[in-house]
Amino acid sequence: WETRSGDSLGGGSDLGAYFGLNNNTLISQVEVTWPSGTIQTVANLAADQRTTIVEQASTPPAITVTSPNGKETWSKGTTHTITWTDNIPGNVKIRLLNGRTTVLIVAASTPSDGSFDWAIPTSLADGSNYKIEVDSLDDRTLKDQSDRRFTITGGAR
Repeated sequence: WETRSGDSLGGGSDLGAYFGLNNNTLISQVEVTWPSGTIQTVANLAADQRTTIVEQASTPPAITVTSPNGKETWSKGTTHTITWTDNIPGNVKIRLLNGRTTVLIVAASTPSDGSFDWAIPTSLADGSNYKIEVDSLDDRTLKDQSDRRFTITGGAR
């Protein structure tokens, strides 16, 4: 059911929400939809008590590349998983950088689910100055790249 606190015919300002639980001693879940649109869930609350639920600060959107993140050596002709963490909806673009130059679009658009299996082309130049960059397609300011350089070398072994 839905309960709105702070709304009353008499103009009252009590922000408390009160629930009838019959003989239950535990509230399995309370879901709060804040005016900001944030949905917060609190679970396993004991009955017969007053609980204050405070809106949690929202986490700003972010992307963090976790692999390759520096000093790895990957061989051409092999498949490796590029990984990242994020809290964004939509898709991302994955780019291979050599220094500051984009040398390959690894994926023009892939779901922001935290991983992408990359078959490393044999046509890439050997080098130790590579980084991966993951960019949000919805917000071009949201991106991250490997913290340190990694190496691409030789063929599959």
